[in-house]
Amino acid sequence: MTISRSPSTLAKPSGDEPVKLGTLGYFRARNRGRVHDLVLSEFGRSGISKATLARRLKKRPEIITRLLSGPGNWTMDTFSDLLFAISGAEAEYEVGRPLDAAPRNYTHPEWLIREEDQPDSQGSARRQGSRELERVEPLKRPPPKLEEKSLLGAFGP
Repeated sequence: MTISRSPSTLAKPSGDEPVKLGTLGYFRARNRGRVHDLVLSEFGRSGISKATLARRLKKRPEIITRLLSGPGNWTMDTFSDLLFAISGAEAEYEVGRPLDAAPRNYTHPEWLIREEDQPDSQGSARRQGSRELERVEPLKRPPPKLEEKSLLGAFGP
């Protein structure tokens, strides 16, 4: 089973054709998730509390809790305010074109792949310290003897 997005689901814009709402929704959600992850990573690295962040932004603590709890529909200003108030950080931007990349055929999510199983630059898995398992022969025991009982005898006359 693959979990990669089907190429027919996401399509690059072309000509005057409108972009499918599903494609726009996918990239909107992906962007919101990345922004939220960036803010949470910076918040975790900073070591400050939510109360400190609330005081820095002059917002109620429950507002900060709501903002940090999930990737909401933040404005660019909210994103910028959070990053700067947390650690004086500023976001850096670059443009990527994921639909131009070669299709992937992942069989499980990237976060589930162990580091040693990640492909190296040549595309082969990095197995450091791997060793062959010794072959173990199965035990040769005779099968257990079963006693024959009639069903009637087991449950009474």
